[in-house]
Amino acid sequence: MRRKKSVSTAILFVILFLSAFYSRAAAEITGILDTLLSGEMHTPCAITIVSPEYLQLAQYDSDRVDSLNRLLKHFSICVELDGNTDRTVFSIDQYPFYTITDASIQNPAYQQLLPGGSDLNDADVQIENEEDFTLFLDSRFFHINRLLDGMYEVFRQSADIFKDFSSVSSANLNFTGYGRGVRRITIQLPSDKVQELFSVSFPELETDDYTRGFLEKLVFQGNQKIILLYDKEDHLIRVNYDGILGLSSDQMRKVSVVWKCFRDDHCRKDSIVLKTPEVRGYDRENITYERNYT
Repeated sequence: MRRKKSVSTAILFVILFLSAFYSRAAAEITGILDTLLSGEMHTPCAITIVSPEYLQLAQYDSDRVDSLNRLLKHFSICVELDGNTDRTVFSIDQYPFYTITDASIQNPAYQQLLPGGSDLNDADVQIENEEDFTLFLDSRFFHINRLLDGMYEVFRQSADIFKDFSSVSSANLNFTGYGRGVRRITIQLPSDKVQELFSVSFPELETDDYTRGFLEKLVFQGNQKIILLYDKEDHLIRVNYDGILGLSSDQMRKVSVVWKCFRDDHCRKDSIVLKTPEVRGYDRENITYERNYT
């Protein structure tokens, strides 16, 4: 079943640890990480990381890395996600010292672990604003991760779908880590054609149901402009979008997107700046998001 409950802090720990530690088992956790990034937990899941190991660190020589790994071999983390209770347990030499259960923190071993004892109590490590955190995960983090993968396919196809409204020009723009853009396609959709074109095009897109469903809910207003930049191998490496849209005619926003993107069989890399001021009103929500998923 799909999870309905807000995802707790345990999810974040899993993402951080699976992203931070590269080990020989990395290929086995790729599917799990995809699931966590999208926020969709269809079945109960238990993940245990024991004795994580760094193969290399740019700032450390091999001797320092070896020393670090000798410390890390004593460390383990276990995360259990079953749709009802999220539990994360940190251990040293298999001895639990720090537990998070649905964002409630227990610390039974602090007095023994800290030299000379400690007056540290639960209040010192409480997670604040849990509702804000889960709202961020559910309405921003998971949503953006899913749309980045889905919308890449949408923009990649848009040059063909809207070719009657497109113009092509040369370019010479280099973006470190993404490539050099040599061809630019500019798509300008007039306001009197937007609703007609989008209503016909969206159902035909080769993308996931989540992204298609999101697009079909949107209301567009006025002219829409898309600029696609390609490298010499014809890979899409940057998207610019400007237009007015919203989830209803009463919630329209001036949306500006600048999105650098890279895709191959081993890596998904994105750097996106999203600005969405209200058309009527003063609310604005700006998001800067970077993802390097290898």
